[in-house]
Amino acid sequence: MAQEPEVATVSEKGQIVIPQSLRKELGIKPRMKFV
Repeated sequence: MAQEPEVATVSEKGQIVIPQSLRKELGIKPRMKFV
């Protein structure tokens, strides 16, 4: 059975929510900026 991909969502405040496992894997820290 294939593993379901992790999905980023948009919160009610308009913030992008990235799953913790992806943040750890990619080294994403609070206040980092993305384009």
